[in-house]
Amino acid sequence: ELDPRQLAVDRFADRVGADTALDVIVRCATDPALALETLVDALRTADGGEPTSVCELGFGSGWLLDALPDAYPEAALFGLDLSMPSALAIRERHGARIGVMLGDMERLPFADGSLDAIITCWTLYFMRDMDATLAEIARCLRPRGRFVAATTAPDHMREYSELAGEAIRASLGREPDVDIADRFDIDSGGAFVRRHFDDVELREWRGELTLTNVDDAVTLWHPYGCGHLPEPDNSTARAEFARLVAAHLSRNGVLRVTRHDGAFVATKPEPS
Repeated sequence: ELDPRQLAVDRFADRVGADTALDVIVRCATDPALALETLVDALRTADGGEPTSVCELGFGSGWLLDALPDAYPEAALFGLDLSMPSALAIRERHGARIGVMLGDMERLPFADGSLDAIITCWTLYFMRDMDATLAEIARCLRPRGRFVAATTAPDHMREYSELAGEAIRASLGREPDVDIADRFDIDSGGAFVRRHFDDVELREWRGELTLTNVDDAVTLWHPYGCGHLPEPDNSTARAEFARLVAAHLSRNGVLRVTRHDGAFVATKPEPS
């Protein structure tokens, strides 16, 4: 059985590869701007006011964190990630404007009730104990503070996953592993969030990823296919996937992939 935490470490160890995959999404998908707008707006307080302090947990490439200084110029901004290269990249881009920390979402370096808003994007399904992580997040928020958790829908990247699964069955003779995102998606995640927060709302957005060449499709193999497979299985399955994509493009000219995500927007309860 896959260790979700180790899968996260393995998936994001190659920072250059992760950034290249993000570039494909930005170039070829219709939803990145909508995702950014939705998530930035979700950080506002319940009455529409601006947050005074915001931390993004697991910021990765920093695509969301990059937008926050302009969106909330008066807010104190923080970012926490396990990756030293990611932390150094944010520090180089933003200097002292964003307080960057290396750290673990399960043990946050903040005092009780010290933050106005916390956001984390496509990360919670990598936590070994999601309830413990959410309890730690709630500890760091002030009463009535805002929590935002972005995640995928069950049909997100469906066509890509179907081709990846076909490649694994054809090349390795077995079924693909269960998608790690199933642990906390827009269907399953709400139950976790409601155990720790009030006024839980789901905001969804949709788009389409249009792939017209094999190279772009293969670039997404590690985050969206089955790139966690050990070698040589990974290379074998990836080569079969490339063959299947080439055949699909030859028949159809384009591979259209569903994009469907959402964010739980919640409030920390008042003390009883």
